[in-house]
Amino acid sequence: MRTLPPIAPVSAMGTLGLVHMPRMWSKALLHAKGQLAEGYLPGCFFDRTLMSGLGIDPQEALDHLMTELPSYDAFEWWVLARAGGSIDPQAARQINETILTHVLDELDLRQFQEELGLPEGSPVRSTARLDELDDLVQFHRILIAE
Repeated sequence: MRTLPPIAPVSAMGTLGLVHMPRMWSKALLHAKGQLAEGYLPGCFFDRTLMSGLGIDPQEALDHLMTELPSYDAFEWWVLARAGGSIDPQAARQINETILTHVLDELDLRQFQEELGLPEGSPVRSTARLDELDDLVQFHRILIAE
C-alpha cells in the first residue's frame, strides 16, 4: 500500500483561521487508514499546541479523527463545538504564532537541516518551515521509489 506525507503544510489554515489544523486532520486520517508515511505521527507538538490552545483534549481530538474519519469541514465544526461555539481571536493568534515561530534546540535543528540537505548556516530555522520542506523531500522519495 502506498504511504504519503500529510497533504497540507503546517502553515495551511481552514475557515477557523488556525494554522496546522488541515495538516493535523490529514495526518490522522492517513494514519487511521495505514497510509501515513514513516516518520510522521499524529499527536505531535503542533497537534497538542493547537488543541490545548483551544481548550480541547488533544487525545480526544485524535481519537475522534481516527475513529470517525470526518471530512475537513466536519472536523472544523466538531472543534468549534468543543471550543464553546467560537474561537477567541487572541487565542487563535497565540496558537498560530507559537506554531509558526517554534524553533528546535540547536542540536535537533542542525540535524534536521542536515537531513534536508540544507547548507550549514541555513536561515531556515522555523520548525514549521522545516516540516514543510521535509514533506516535499518525502513526497519525492515516495514517488521515485515506485
